[in-house]
Amino acid sequence: MLYYIAEPRRTVRRITLKNVLVVTSRLPRIAGSLEEYYDKDMVKLLPFVFLVAACSLFGLAWMLTMVDPQKAAWYMLALFVVLIFVFVFSFLGLILYFVRTKIHGRMHLDSNWYARTSLKMAFFVALFISVLTILGMLQLITVFNMALAAIAIGIFMFWAYLGKR
Repeated sequence: MLYYIAEPRRTVRRITLKNVLVVTSRLPRIAGSLEEYYDKDMVKLLPFVFLVAACSLFGLAWMLTMVDPQKAAWYMLALFVVLIFVFVFSFLGLILYFVRTKIHGRMHLDSNWYARTSLKMAFFVALFISVLTILGMLQLITVFNMALAAIAIGIFMFWAYLGKR
């Protein structure tokens, strides 16, 4: 016999065909509640974000001290750009979250909202710095290219914040 635990009452019921049909008819509601559950616990991921930032910082330190950029393969330079993106994204996201919630002191909204928006802002800053890093590697940094990169990322940021509605 198979048994399952019913969530609302925490009772154990035997699985029958009728119960399976009832459970499968409620799948969209269950999936929505799981999404809300994981959305509530986004703040629990912040220690892992710090761990990723520390690992990428150590990777950057290793690349700056041990890898010769003149003799390095292309994938080492791509790894360098990815590590810069990950470090700026995670470290700046954490800094923005803590400044907005802990130091500022007034939390008007849910802490998960602060975590999402802080990481969203950090994503665009990290993307801009990564694009500038790529331009620097290709020796194409000019004021015009930096302005084009800022405009392109600004349009993407504007679409990500407002354009989906």
